[in-house]
Amino acid sequence: MGDAPGGNRRRSYRAGVHGRAIVHAAGGVALRADVVDLGLGGVRLVETAADAAPLADGAEVAVELECAGAGWVAQRGRVIRHQHGELVVRFHALRPEVEDLIEDEVLGAVEAERAPRVVVVDCTPERRHQVAAALRGLGCCSLEAATPLEAIELIERSRLHVCAVALAECLTQTQADEIVQYLHDSHPEVVIARIRDGEDPVAGAVGELARRLARSTA
Repeated sequence: MGDAPGGNRRRSYRAGVHGRAIVHAAGGVALRADVVDLGLGGVRLVETAADAAPLADGAEVAVELECAGAGWVAQRGRVIRHQHGELVVRFHALRPEVEDLIEDEVLGAVEAERAPRVVVVDCTPERRHQVAAALRGLGCCSLEAATPLEAIELIERSRLHVCAVALAECLTQTQADEIVQYLHDSHPEVVIARIRDGEDPVAGAVGELARRLARSTA
């Protein structure tokens, strides 16, 4: 997954990305995997069920990638390594539209690494603004939502790059359960902290998120 010939700096961009992929190989073989590392030169994947026969080095494959805001895009490439459930594919020449989509995905992930994206879900505007401002003071990029539906729309819009959600207790139990289940099913890597009623939200939720994010990046 090295840089392209000619020193094209755009191809040097690569980042850890959470996402899904399907790899299609000869004979109708289809492997489902999670994206671990993505760049314009290729992708590193981990199979969600590592029980398939390994693909040979150099094997031609088509990789379907889930890109934020663009759905699924397909790109052909060849296998560099497939062992212990890890699969590395080097891309063939990218079509311009695919190159743009992958670059947007990678640059978004790079930016998210510099300023972690946190969605604050709270129906109380004053407290929501307070928590969001405190998170910005810690170097995070805060996104605010008054309802779980707004939160899900934000997470999907900047998909694969939101790292945490601060969830207020003022939501109904059903609303809270729905967003927690959604994150568990679709974004298990996202950290969840509670904004508790009657508690200083900065010392509580923001402090908890700061500690948990520090551990996750250590």
